[in-house]
Amino acid sequence: MAKKKVFISFDYDHDEFLKIALVGQATLPDSPFELVDWSIKEELSGNWKEKARTRIKNADLVAVICGANTNTAAGVSAELEIAQAEKIPYFLLWGYKDKTCVKPRAARADDKMYKWDWDILKSLIGGARQSMAIEPTQVFRKPISDITTDELKSVVDIYKVLIDMADKVSQRRQNANNFYLSVNTAITGAAAYLSATGNSGANIFIISLAGVLVCLLWKRNIDSYKDLNKGKFFVIHEIEKALPIAAFTAERDVLERGENSNLYRPFHLVEVLVPFIFAAIHLVQCLRLIPWITLFAFVFQ
Repeated sequence: MAKKKVFISFDYDHDEFLKIALVGQATLPDSPFELVDWSIKEELSGNWKEKARTRIKNADLVAVICGANTNTAAGVSAELEIAQAEKIPYFLLWGYKDKTCVKPRAARADDKMYKWDWDILKSLIGGARQSMAIEPTQVFRKPISDITTDELKSVVDIYKVLIDMADKVSQRRQNANNFYLSVNTAITGAAAYLSATGNSGANIFIISLAGVLVCLLWKRNIDSYKDLNKGKFFVIHEIEKALPIAAFTAERDVLERGENSNLYRPFHLVEVLVPFIFAAIHLVQCLRLIPWITLFAFVFQ
């Protein structure tokens, strides 16, 4: 299958690195596209638009790389308008993982920005659009530089609420852990008591099996609280981009985002071990009560 010819439109003043990254991807063995041209770094005067039009018409589609300042890049908007006029298919890529990216001013209201992922990019080249996961979540609906003083006050108020909510989520998480710990302790004690008093093995098995199920719920509960806090801190980090101080972002960077276990081990990784330990205890109790000799004799008779 012939490779699609792609024209790259990007902000030359701020996002040339992104263009270089896309050029590199075009050289990969499984790349479904090749680059035929990209944005022209010239003054928007004279026959600039005609030069751009000729280059864009030679392409099968246009990839518009969006950065933090794309809305102020007149050249990108002009190139997008040419693609629209010439009916050249195009798509918008969210350029940075750690920045709020914005569309060019010429983008239509229903134009979506798509996450820059290799599999997604290949699908976009192939023509997929609305069926795919679209642009990453945007906290700000306008460039941070355009936020007014009154709007910034509202941002600060929302920031305070989010921090308070994150703290309350941690408190609820700890209360939930205490509840599950108490339940598991009670189940373990009940199983031990029934075993010591010579009670029916079936009763002990049922209680221990219930303990395993409770541990699975406990693990799911821990994951839910972790995901909830992850979402809240994503928003907090995004809001801090508009503030003069970024305390939580700095703390995260100092701790290397939890990727260096010698520096910092996220609490979730330790916390989740407890339900696994209890589940192992309950499972051993269940397995101990199974009449293995009788079972093997029946199977291999």
